[in-house]
Amino acid sequence: MKTIVISDTHLDKKFDKRKFNFLKRTILSADKIIINGDFWDSWFVTIDDFLISKWQDIFPLLLDKDTFYIYGNHDPQQLVKNNWKYFATAAGEYYDYHDGGTSVHICHGDSFLLGKRGKIFEIYAQFVAMTNNSLAAKILSRFMHLVEYLGYKIFGKKFMTQNKISKKNNYLQKISRNPQSNEWLICGDTHHAELDNFFLHANSGCIHYGQGSFVQIENGQVSLVKIDY
Repeated sequence: MKTIVISDTHLDKKFDKRKFNFLKRTILSADKIIINGDFWDSWFVTIDDFLISKWQDIFPLLLDKDTFYIYGNHDPQQLVKNNWKYFATAAGEYYDYHDGGTSVHICHGDSFLLGKRGKIFEIYAQFVAMTNNSLAAKILSRFMHLVEYLGYKIFGKKFMTQNKISKKNNYLQKISRNPQSNEWLICGDTHHAELDNFFLHANSGCIHYGQGSFVQIENGQVSLVKIDY
């Protein structure tokens, strides 16, 4: 059985055909899908508008793969409510299961990083939350996304390894389970795809800005797949 963990797709009103095709291929290649948070982006679209967007074409594929949906910081439970039923068969804050003698704990990871993101990001996130999707908040959020997009385009994958983003993954590694327990911790949130076989920690990265990554679990083996789309 092949289980694929995706995260941080940040889908909104804007439809991206290339991203859609990448998601479709990825979903069809799996027996089960775990959406590990930030599937849709509440900073740019309401859940109601998301459900009727062009992205709904992918929902039947997810339902067919017995998809489990984990809430993220951009798509929290209080905003999703019961609407996850349109694209998943179950939902929760985390997902635990066993495969080929390997135990896996999957969560978005944002709760572990509270207070660890830096003052600028914390102020930014608080402003967006307080202004409740105001025009100013959307403009600021778009600007921050533009910075990340240009970072990818100018510096490539080095952009994710030469700044504070990689440090967030290092922190997540430190809180990973005891390697002797053979229990993996799989997170998302940081957008930095990474796999560490010693700490038994993996980050599914993101499917964004033409960068596609996901964690694959099959016959007890955890691997990381990175593909530009």
